[in-house]
Amino acid sequence: MARKKSFKYPLLFFSFLFFAIEVGAHSNILYNINLDFDNQLQSGVIKAAQKFLKAKEMPKMFDYDFEIIAAKFDRKLELSVLVNPADFSVFGFRDDSLVSSGKEALSPEKRKMIAEKTFTAYVPESYQQELSYAGEKRLYQGTYEFTWFRYVSGIVAMNEHFKVEVDPVDGDVVSFRMSLFSSPKEKIHTKPAISGEVAEKIAELSLEGTPLGSGPVLIINNDRPLWLAKIKKSYPIFAGIDALDGRVVFSGNARTELPPEYSAGKDVPAVENEIIKSILG
Repeated sequence: MARKKSFKYPLLFFSFLFFAIEVGAHSNILYNINLDFDNQLQSGVIKAAQKFLKAKEMPKMFDYDFEIIAAKFDRKLELSVLVNPADFSVFGFRDDSLVSSGKEALSPEKRKMIAEKTFTAYVPESYQQELSYAGEKRLYQGTYEFTWFRYVSGIVAMNEHFKVEVDPVDGDVVSFRMSLFSSPKEKIHTKPAISGEVAEKIAELSLEGTPLGSGPVLIINNDRPLWLAKIKKSYPIFAGIDALDGRVVFSGNARTELPPEYSAGKDVPAVENEIIKSILG
């Protein structure tokens, strides 16, 4: 008979954490937002988008996309520009009219070369140093997507990456997108105060589920480490457990894309901070 796992932390510890559950989360994407409240912001976004497209056409609507404003133009197929509202720099665009129908003509090497050229052209040098290439994948419309993920001390950051979509027929860049970095790397905590085993137990008890898979992985959420655990209720869900204080930050979908075969955290030792010590005291 298999032995039950033993945990260093008493049940009182888990009971205390239930008071800090944060199952809900703020929306990261909002559609058709109104920018009339700030004329300077609206004008700056419009001018940046028009300059990038070399056009005088006005956008038909704006979306909020992970702290970036998407200016969308009136087309049957999507035409949009992503603008950083802080300085009106362009962080991405999409033009689905550039998707070609026909036989693929570009080799994988040529596609990657185009993606790398786009990466160099649009990603600030300070960002480039923290991004690692993760390969390409073919999308449903026949284009190829190339992704670079941000890592801090070997741990991937939630929703912080660079993507390029290349058409394999004629080599057009259909889209690219640069995420805003939420925190400078020197201000990011990477050492968890609770282990992945404890985080999984918190998810199991607080969400009344059964752990699945090979254990949680460690990721960065803004400037804090977070354990991403997978459990089963009536169906599999993910739980994000703050690795510094054990709060359940979210539950449901994973809220982020991860690199293929990502497994960081299994060998990362927990270093108890003052919060954890006071709980255990």
